Amino acid sequence: MNKAVVTKPNSLQWQFFMGCVNKLFNPEIKSRFNSLPNPNKAQLKFEVEDKLKKFYLKPGRKINFVFQLIHKKDLRNIFIDDDDPYPDVGGYSVLIRDTSKELTPNHNLTEKDIKENMKSASVSLGWIAEKLNFTKFISIIGYESIDYSKRKPTPALNKVINPKIQLEYQSILDSRFPAGRVPWLGFQAGQDFRNHPLHPSRGYQWLFQSKLGIPCNDK
Repeated sequence: MNKAVVTKPNSLQWQFFMGCVNKLFNPEIKSRFNSLPNPNKAQLKFEVEDKLKKFYLKPGRKINFVFQLIHKKDLRNIFIDDDDPYPDVGGYSVLIRDTSKELTPNHNLTEKDIKENMKSASVSLGWIAEKLNFTKFISIIGYESIDYSKRKPTPALNKVINPKIQLEYQSILDSRFPAGRVPWLGFQAGQDFRNHPLHPSRGYQWLFQSKLGIPCNDK
């Protein structure tokens, strides 16, 4: 038994889980959990699923078999018909998925492979209109860009994977690492009548600002 998952092998929730597993491989055995009240069984199922989920999400080596504990009414939503006598303990069944032969992508990307460059600059011009009760106006012209100085991210996948899958992963990476540039125009207007810029006790301040990006035809 993996101690990373089961810290207390004699706990009630793991006895319930092992009872469901044993029932799957030997449907003739009787389980003492059949007579347990439904709320108690639901709580045990929740605790087992929570432990398994945390274990599966941990980084580390590949897991060859994945277990899932579900209610028997949900079996028909997966692959089991109502008439199929799938083993259960008190209405709960175990599903086991063999992932040992499944191919998983290895992007194999590090900071040395991809270097993201972000650039930005702006110039602003402001003035105060005394006739408008000292309202401040600021006009801004700016430019922002992002690109990659080394190489475009590409998935490093097993050679037996279909080229269509390669393209699907590439589209995901392209959406995660977009390169582009955008010039923009900004405008601000506001007033500040506070009695102190950091610790005001009276007065008020308001600010209106807008920003308009100009599309670029990047390819």
